[in-house]
Amino acid sequence: GLFRDLQFSKAFQHFMYSSDVKVARVLVFWRRYLPVAWDPAAVGGKPTADDGAPEPCEIEEFIRAQLMEKQGSAEQPSASASAVSANVGMANAALVSFLLRQREALLSQEHGQASKDPGQLLPAVDTALLKLLIETDEDDTRLQGLLEGGVRCVVEDLESFLRERQRPDVLARLCKVHGRHEMVLQEWSAMLRDGGGVATSTGGQKAPRFPTAQIVAEMVA
Repeated sequence: GLFRDLQFSKAFQHFMYSSDVKVARVLVFWRRYLPVAWDPAAVGGKPTADDGAPEPCEIEEFIRAQLMEKQGSAEQPSASASAVSANVGMANAALVSFLLRQREALLSQEHGQASKDPGQLLPAVDTALLKLLIETDEDDTRLQGLLEGGVRCVVEDLESFLRERQRPDVLARLCKVHGRHEMVLQEWSAMLRDGGGVATSTGGQKAPRFPTAQIVAEMVA
């Protein structure tokens, strides 16, 4: 219903309070954000023939198809790249809010019962959240909260993504969580040589993301 109609904010609010919604069924629409080896079918991510849910595909493809279906033609301008992009942005924002709440519930379940589901879902939830927060948030407030809470991500699932987006600081913190201290020092040392890492350009100038004192503090922590 709401998800098919691209009303993502309302759809995820409904999912939040629906006892029969499986997180894995939602995550399969963001497959490129998930761990490579993660199997959604193991935690209920595979659709059944009679549940009426849409077939999983990448969220961009789903949105494009729904826009075209609404128009009855693939030629209409509202299925343009800008319309798809705007809807993807709304879908991503709604998913992040949903996953942050679901993550709290999964952590509680993990501590309170012997079910395997939370332990299998958390790496996928954390990997998707970390990537989406880096891509969509204008500041790092929610990202830092996630990192400080102890993420379950695997370094190899995120290393290339973080390097492409010039976030060696996040990579260093992930390595620290996994006890890979040599790699932690390598990443912070590289940022130190780079003058504090790369930040958003302002007026043609690149300001350092981290002051030298903070990098040194991270290295000796």
